[in-house]
Parts: sequence; C-alpha cells; structure tokens
Amino acid sequence: LVTLAAGAAAVVVLVAGLGGWTLQRQAREAAARASAAEQQAQQVVTAANQQLSVVRDDAAKQLAEARAGAARAQMVSDVVAAPDLVRFNIAGSGPAPMSGQVLWSRTRGVVFSGVRLAPPAAGMTYQLWMLTADGVPVTVGTFVPDATGRVTFTAEAPRVPRAVIGAALTLEPAGGSATPSDLLMRNRVAAPPPPAQ
Repeated sequence: LVTLAAGAAAVVVLVAGLGGWTLQRQAREAAARASAAEQQAQQVVTAANQQLSVVRDDAAKQLAEARAGAARAQMVSDVVAAPDLVRFNIAGSGPAPMSGQVLWSRTRGVVFSGVRLAPPAAGMTYQLWMLTADGVPVTVGTFVPDATGRVTFTAEAPRVPRAVIGAALTLEPAGGSATPSDLLMRNRVAAPPPPAQ
C-alpha cells in the first residue's frame, strides 16, 4: 500500500511537472506572440505616422504654393490697374526667340511674363533689370522659368530715383549680381519710319 501510494505520488509529481513545463512553454509562446504582435503594431503605427507626415508635408507645400500663386495674382492685378503703369516688350532672337512683357509701376510693383526662355545653365539664373535714363540699371530680382520656358515673375518696385526707360534680362550666377553682365534681351523700341521722299 505504501509502495502504491508512493507510486501514485510519483505519478502526480510527474504529471504536475509535465503540466508545469507545458504551462511554461505555452506562457513563453504566448509572450513571444504578444511581443511579435506588439512589434507589428509598432511597425504599423510607425508606417502610419510616416505616411501622415508625408501627407502633412505635401498639404503644407500645396497650401504654400496656392498662397504664393494668390499673392502673385493679386500683385499682377494691382500692377495692371496702376495709374502709373508702363509696359515694356522684351524679345530675343533666333529661330524660336523668347518674348515677354515687363509691367512697371513705381507705386505697385513689377511683373514680367515671358515665354520660350531657355533653361539657365547650372548655377545660373535670370535677372531682371530696369534701365534708366542715366544708363545705370537697377535690379528687380532673379527667377528661373519653368520646364516649358514660361515665367510670371512679380516683385516689389525697386527704388529708382531716375526715369525708367526700359527693361532687360541677363544671366547671372545664382543669387544674382549687383551689376549686370551682358544684356541678353532688352526692350526694343520701334524707330519711326523714315520720312517719305
């Protein structure tokens, strides 16, 4: 009877040990699954945050572009309606010459609209100048046309204490120059026809 009780106790201990080992194994597996699920959830959260950041940045960029476009449109409207508006046509030469128009208002600003502008070389930019009666050009600012060669550039009117008689474009190092290099294109004034003889 004692042997039988000892055997039964041994079986109980063995079963309890196996049960404990099984429970430990199941607990480890559950912990591993929980850890994997937590890592996966963290990856999902990280990916969602990255996508949200990209969407937020894209929305901010689009909003900034829309605001800049609205401000540019307002300035164009203001300059076109200015009582002191003066227009200067600019044209290039060659088989597909660039052409453009400078709208100058001492009180409202400057607008340059151009088409067929060649892309500037790397590290270069277009610079717009107002030409004055005393031959001292005054810079308006720099710009780069879009991929199609079009541009609508607006700027506050620079202080020009002299009479403005024209406009010109130059190619300058990025950031612009204090004095113009060779004038690429300038406004063309049509000469009056010669008197009939």
